[in-house]
Amino acid sequence: MKKSISVLRSEAWMLAGVALAYWIAVRFGLLLVARPEGIASVWPASGVALAVLLLQPKRQWGKLLAVIFITNAAGNWGGGNSLPVSFGFALVNIAEAVLGAWVLTGLCKPAVTFERTLDSLVLLLVAILCNGVTALLGAAVPAVAFHSSFVHSWAIWWAADGLGMMLVTPFIVSWVLKKGLFSFASPRRVVEAVLIGLTLSVFAWLTFGSFTTAETPLLRNYMVFPLLAWLAFRFSPRGVVTVLLVFSVIAIWNTMQGHGIFSFASQTRTEHLVSLQMFLAVVICSGLFLSSMVAGRRQAEAAVEAGAVRYRQMARRLEMIREEERRRVACELHDDIGQTLTALKIDLSMVQNECSCAGEVKDRMGGMQRMLSEGIQSVHSLCHWLRPGALDDMGLEDALDDMVSDWKQCNRVECELYLNAPDEKLTDEIKTAVFRVVQESLTNVSRYAYASHVEINLVADGEALRFSIADNGCGMASDVEKKPTSFGLLGMRERIEALGGELCIRSCPDAGTRIDGTIPLRQAECS
Repeated sequence: MKKSISVLRSEAWMLAGVALAYWIAVRFGLLLVARPEGIASVWPASGVALAVLLLQPKRQWGKLLAVIFITNAAGNWGGGNSLPVSFGFALVNIAEAVLGAWVLTGLCKPAVTFERTLDSLVLLLVAILCNGVTALLGAAVPAVAFHSSFVHSWAIWWAADGLGMMLVTPFIVSWVLKKGLFSFASPRRVVEAVLIGLTLSVFAWLTFGSFTTAETPLLRNYMVFPLLAWLAFRFSPRGVVTVLLVFSVIAIWNTMQGHGIFSFASQTRTEHLVSLQMFLAVVICSGLFLSSMVAGRRQAEAAVEAGAVRYRQMARRLEMIREEERRRVACELHDDIGQTLTALKIDLSMVQNECSCAGEVKDRMGGMQRMLSEGIQSVHSLCHWLRPGALDDMGLEDALDDMVSDWKQCNRVECELYLNAPDEKLTDEIKTAVFRVVQESLTNVSRYAYASHVEINLVADGEALRFSIADNGCGMASDVEKKPTSFGLLGMRERIEALGGELCIRSCPDAGTRIDGTIPLRQAECS
């Protein structure tokens, strides 16, 4: 029971807030009506009604429309219109809001935020097409009741309500959905926001103020677009629509007073306002589309960055699993197969020493012992390749030193190793990644480079681990890393980037290959 009372109280406050906001929009719109012509420059109430429906689920639309209908009808009736005329205007206004909200919510899934180009495009279509249809009904009311010009009434309704939708709806929606005005609330960004807001306000007064005439303007209207581009690229759509709202109010108010760049002496006030409406429509559309495109790009960049973070986390996890599996396989090979072969060799040696066989049999036994020795050595080498014991027991420097020594003996290639990376600065993941990169690099040198000299440098400071591997071999083509068969090079890059590092591979035919890598130590420790 208490919950239902609380829900009813919340709905009552919400409906009261909607009624108040709509009434304020109506009163403010009346202030922007030119007298005695009766030309409405902009009708903010249409934008308020559309925004209210967009922000609430469809099951709430009935209550909201009832409140909007009553508020609109009461305002018209209080303004001197008859009850049928007031009801007619109210019905057209709610029909306009319902049609626009239905189109926007139907085409802009999952929600209308005006941070996507699609939202701004559909809003423009609603302001032009849907509003144009409902304006026919709106023009019919004064045409029947007051015998006004149908075309003239339709044009006024269509332009004023369309501007109200384009200007007020994004303003309300963006403010309600987002708590802050800007994407980043740093002091520097706040100062920049204040600066651009003041600049556009001053521009509006210089363009439309009382000291500016259409014949001798201080500024040209097209000068607003560089400022608009700056605003859109630096700030979110919320900032853009907020500044555009202030700019539009200044422009409309001064033009109604006969000031500004559109107030030609040879034209009527109606022509002044029509010119202003066209200019504001272009400015508002440009600002909305540009800001939504920038916001969409930022969202795409954020999604790509989030995907890259998830990829690096998965790559690190996969590498940990792979190293653990290698360690397990190496232990199994050493403890099972290696020990079995060793025991078999010992038994065979005992049999050879104790039996009095023919020389040919002993020679075969000797050959079998040599084969067993080679098999044992192969198992040891495989275990060392899978997971070098020195990496776990003695650290990265000793493991690299052992590997380089073995590689030099096998390949008869000079290899210099310069190490200054104390183990206490390195995590197990970093040591494993660097060891595997050096291992893969030396394997590539022995297979493809035909080099006579290799130099490996490894240095760790307080910020990062930096390493380089260079050879004087035949080099490789610049696009070899992009080939789908270059698993080794791709694997090296993935290992380093998974730790937040960078890997640069530079090579030219007949000029050798150089691999430079950097791994941040603090990020790796925190990850």
